[in-house]
Amino acid sequence: MVQHCFFAILVPSAAAGGTRLLLGKPSVSRMERYLATLDGVPFNHDFAAATLPNANRQHAHLRTIEYRCTLGSGAACYRSARACLLGWRMHSGSSWCGVLTRGGAGAALCTFAAMAGPLWVLNPCRVVYQQSDRRRTSIAYATLQGHLIAGTERMAVEWQADGSVEFTVLSLSRGAGPVGRLLFVGLARTQRRFFRDQLACMKRQCQAP
Repeated sequence: MVQHCFFAILVPSAAAGGTRLLLGKPSVSRMERYLATLDGVPFNHDFAAATLPNANRQHAHLRTIEYRCTLGSGAACYRSARACLLGWRMHSGSSWCGVLTRGGAGAALCTFAAMAGPLWVLNPCRVVYQQSDRRRTSIAYATLQGHLIAGTERMAVEWQADGSVEFTVLSLSRGAGPVGRLLFVGLARTQRRFFRDQLACMKRQCQAP
């Protein structure tokens, strides 16, 4: 709770295209207006593509978070998981966080999450890539200037040789700017909760009858 209140004091909520604090959960229309402000806003770091399979991940001082779970097995499970990923529905059903985008690689994307009390936060990001084939699908996004974290996240589903369907989340991040670096240590718990939420939501969607 303390770090959430401190975050609320320090976030520059009025900055165009930057992280914004709101009273109450943002509506889809409000988030779409926010996405429109992100046209042309660059990444706030140089490792946006670091989660590509052959990318060099040797970047200093990055927090690496990785989670993995089994969603089920078989072709139907893989198709369901792939549809969830490509539709950016990995948080579908969550009561406190999610992502919104209206395009593929290069499109603006925002993450949103509940903070302390009535406060919600909107964060500026951009889709880095979407890749899909018969056995593996992966998508990634990265943070833009104005975000208090500099980072990238990849989500992937893979139909393994034993028939199981695995979901993985990989995040690489560090604080951005003086305020972001100050808050970064305190945000680790919220980051991990955000990623664990993806695993829970994906499981529910892929195991639904």
